[in-house]
Amino acid sequence: MANTSLRLRFAFSLSLLGLVFLVLDLPLAGAPLRGLTPATAAQELSEKGRVTFRVNGQPRLLILAAGEVALPRRGADAAALPSGMQLAAADAQHRILRLPSGTMPAQWLETSRARAQSAAGGFSAAAQPDDIGPVFYEVGREGDSAARFVATGRLLLIGANAGAAGIAAGNTGARGYASLSDELWVLDYASPYVMLAAARALESAGNSVEPQFTRWRVKRAAPNDPLYGQQVYFKNTGQGGGTAGEDLNIEGLWPSASGAGVTVAVVDDGLELRHPDLAPNVAEAALHRNVLDDTSDPTPPAKANHGTICAGFIAARGNNGIGITGAAPLARLIGIRLLGEGATGRFGDRYPRGCGVRLAHRRHPYLEQQLGAE
Repeated sequence: MANTSLRLRFAFSLSLLGLVFLVLDLPLAGAPLRGLTPATAAQELSEKGRVTFRVNGQPRLLILAAGEVALPRRGADAAALPSGMQLAAADAQHRILRLPSGTMPAQWLETSRARAQSAAGGFSAAAQPDDIGPVFYEVGREGDSAARFVATGRLLLIGANAGAAGIAAGNTGARGYASLSDELWVLDYASPYVMLAAARALESAGNSVEPQFTRWRVKRAAPNDPLYGQQVYFKNTGQGGGTAGEDLNIEGLWPSASGAGVTVAVVDDGLELRHPDLAPNVAEAALHRNVLDDTSDPTPPAKANHGTICAGFIAARGNNGIGITGAAPLARLIGIRLLGEGATGRFGDRYPRGCGVRLAHRRHPYLEQQLGAE
């Protein structure tokens, strides 16, 4: 009888616990992380190597820099390097440090914690080993400062109420949490490594989370093209009575995303191949096509300029001191004159094969109708 009563109490307790999670809208899956040390979290992370996290709402595949860690800069403490470390890079928020050869972050954290506890190892009270965080790069851009992500101790929890946020913080060892709105919370962890472990645990339990990273901010520089000041869609400072800031905010992308290596085919009323602001980006002659007269010269008649204008918006050469700049100022341009009087023939069959251009719709009904295809 006593055993039956005990089982009933245990089942009732589990039911209450499930009800609490149901009311708070927090998934039951996921084991608590209380007591997880930075060294253990660092070891688990190093075993993965490549990880996917949501950054600004989008999944990003990142690769861990095994030989680098980041240490926040804090006043006078920024002058001293931890024992055995070498300075690899620095910005306003962090110093990127290179670990001693053959040393993994987990091993270094373990030994450094012991040294810090005995007041040795070069750490002050303001900079403990827990401050050390992992460094990531975008896959394929390892070592590129513009593609560097440094994990912080903060985690964004999305779509949770106050009770759920409190449970999430308690189960994952957060040292605190704060509300940004009714369903948006910032969980704060002593160690960036523990924060990332918490992110994986909460995400696997069905929660929406975004680890917070700092990134290298490349200095923005406007191109020297004389008409750039009129390109309000790229940079709106209020010129012409517009609203400052209502633009594509594109300048910060150009240092790492200039269009180099990308080919764009402009299918329109033609492309002026010799235009001085387009010529540096125009592809070799064999790749162009004039469907209307079956030649490789897409240059339009004098009054047909729509395709050329579009090509300028796309890939006018930037920083060449003339005209405007395109959104992808180093992209390669192919001109295809398809629109205009006298359209005959089949576009798909006339485009050269093996040129590296993929035609997404070679037999579009509208094109077939306009071009007289069977």
